[in-house]
Amino acid sequence: MASCKKICVLTTVGTSLEGKNKENDKLTGNNRRLHEAMLERFKELPLDNIAVPLQDKHVGALDNLVDAIIAAGHLPDPKQDNVKIKGFIMANAELQSLCLWLENRPIKEGDDKPALEIALFPSKYKEEDGQKDKDNNKKCLRNALVIQNYLRRLAQDDLPFLDRWGLSSIEVTIEPIDISVESSEKFARSIDSLFETFDRKRMDEKEKDTSFLINSTGSYKAVVTYATLYGQINQLPCIYSFENNTKDYLHLTPLPLSFALAELDDEMALLQGVKEGAGGLLNDKQAEALPDWLKGLMTQDEEGNRKTLGLAGVLVDHYRTNRRKTSGVGQGMIERIRQQKGGGPIADYIEERIQKEWAELWLGDQIPETVEHSRRHSKRLMEIAANVFRSARPEDVEAVGLNDAKALALFVTAIYLHDIGHTALAFPVTPSGGGAFPLGLFPSSVREVHHLLSRDLILAEGEDLLPDDGSDLAPMLRELVPLVCAYHRGYTHLLKEQKTAQPKGAVSQVGKLLFGDEHFNETLRPLEEVLEAKKGKIAAWGLSIPKVLACAALLRVVDGCDVQADRTVDDVYLKARQKRTEKEAQALWQQLSFFNSKLPADLRCKLDTLSDLINPERIDDLLRDNDQVEAIKTLTGDIYTAVFDKLNALKGSGDWAFINKDFEKIQALSLANRVAFKWEQFLHFGKHQAVGFVLPMPSADGKGVTIGIWPNNELRPDNAALEKVRESIQEELSGKADDQARGKQRLGGIGDILESLGLKPEVMGGRRDGR
Repeated sequence: MASCKKICVLTTVGTSLEGKNKENDKLTGNNRRLHEAMLERFKELPLDNIAVPLQDKHVGALDNLVDAIIAAGHLPDPKQDNVKIKGFIMANAELQSLCLWLENRPIKEGDDKPALEIALFPSKYKEEDGQKDKDNNKKCLRNALVIQNYLRRLAQDDLPFLDRWGLSSIEVTIEPIDISVESSEKFARSIDSLFETFDRKRMDEKEKDTSFLINSTGSYKAVVTYATLYGQINQLPCIYSFENNTKDYLHLTPLPLSFALAELDDEMALLQGVKEGAGGLLNDKQAEALPDWLKGLMTQDEEGNRKTLGLAGVLVDHYRTNRRKTSGVGQGMIERIRQQKGGGPIADYIEERIQKEWAELWLGDQIPETVEHSRRHSKRLMEIAANVFRSARPEDVEAVGLNDAKALALFVTAIYLHDIGHTALAFPVTPSGGGAFPLGLFPSSVREVHHLLSRDLILAEGEDLLPDDGSDLAPMLRELVPLVCAYHRGYTHLLKEQKTAQPKGAVSQVGKLLFGDEHFNETLRPLEEVLEAKKGKIAAWGLSIPKVLACAALLRVVDGCDVQADRTVDDVYLKARQKRTEKEAQALWQQLSFFNSKLPADLRCKLDTLSDLINPERIDDLLRDNDQVEAIKTLTGDIYTAVFDKLNALKGSGDWAFINKDFEKIQALSLANRVAFKWEQFLHFGKHQAVGFVLPMPSADGKGVTIGIWPNNELRPDNAALEKVRESIQEELSGKADDQARGKQRLGGIGDILESLGLKPEVMGGRRDGR
């Protein structure tokens, strides 16, 4: 659990104290002695409703009861020398799980000692209940009193338990709640009572830096199920201890409940309507026609009035809160920020930005292929990054400076914003009266310099994307995130020793066309050199240049790891994308026929060759023929070169006015670029078929992080493609493949910045058929 000032364990309480030891002729040994002692001592406590807290006259009776249970051997004696808590079979399940959790709770050296509250929720005794409920409710309350008494003994100052468990104090509270399993109607109301009580408890502690844990061991099985569900919905850890388990407790496996949010998208209007009272207006026949899951959220009172359960409100609130929130594994990055010193407010700020400003960045009429690649891209990078941090040794994370709340905030923000250049519609991204270059007409230009367009968009829209929060966090992010994003492309250099970057021809052509020679050349300086001019500001923000470089380096690594098949394709999607690409390309070619006379002869020849290579009759085999794939890639690259050579010549040293002066030439060049881009991007979709998933995990020797690349055996991957993926990640880390072949390594590579993390890509197995 995250470092905090207080931990609160929400614990439903059942009848296990007496349920396990009820009168039975077969009771022997300790069980019989405990049973006899309990029968005797219970007489000292009132058999009807026991008030909480106890009256003074009953405190001694409770002490005697707990003494009797200890004497019978069903609770360890706290005052006994070398008492063993772990491994002791206790009188009740709730104490068993709580004590096992306390004995096993990880404690980091140097951490502050939090206060612990054990909040016990037994069933409430009510006079109107049936006799069975009355009896059970008394047993639940007596059980809670025993738990409270015993834990208070363990928390005494003259005993070693607080120090051993890394706690400053233990407080045990008892709050009986309306729980009944006597009928379906009562049980439905019980779940409402449970959720409402848990919600109120969490709300009361909202401003107190409190972490919550659900103890799912006690109470009726059906109630425990819903207590666990509450934990899953609210992403709270849950523990459970099996009866008579002498060794351990379980942390219940969390489920990615965000998978249900898409279902709620479809059903939200109906759910909200029923929650807000529409359910009470339905007659029996109408209510019966509701979906089964929704009927389960409704009940009737004794007068037959239909009522919606509070659980419906929980689902509505869960949907509103989480529909745009990072979830599942990726949420671990937010929690990692929260765990750092002063990280709580910073984590809250980043989480709020994800939900409010960053969740729908891809709305609009952007280039379809780039949007399809990017819509879920940031969420996947959050998952990959979270697995890197979970796999790395803490000392290695500290060595690269990424155990810092602000550095992690910079990293996570860059994960979400590094590709928003794909959404740019024009250049400059905020056109003035002087006109602009229409990026949508030349989609390959967006792909080539999207990192610089991301920088410009963040600088232009910084106050919207990163609003002020009253601290220096937003100003820091507005200034540094654009730089980290501008350097996430592999051709850029991070360290001064790498010298000026030398991008390939297409990047250089587009960069100089859009930004001009002088400005574009400035973007080729190493990031370290750029950051040195901001050294004073960076220090004032509590960061350092190495930490910023580490953020940029790790972003490039995780960005390169997002190559798994589910990034863009499954077999159904790929076939649909193939058919759509054919139709779109055909339409573009038809438009191009009107402007053939405006195309240079060499460019027209290249387009004719591309048309011949892409044979509709054997399009299904396109991705299998490596020679044809490489031929298409080479040809589309040549088409781009020819298009941007012509655009640069038309622009010369002037502004964008040339676009209007010879519109037909511009339209012809645009169509040529768009046709080539359609097919190149289709091949790009196909390359992701090879990889099933990428999973960073601890290296076998425990000294680094292995980036596992797993094959996708459901489609058509091959080992050669997997190896290419491995090489591309390795190249990002340590240099060009041809340099490695000669035993050399590029100086100042990302591997140098992240050296202590020991990142190493590895193919984890080829296809089953050995291809």
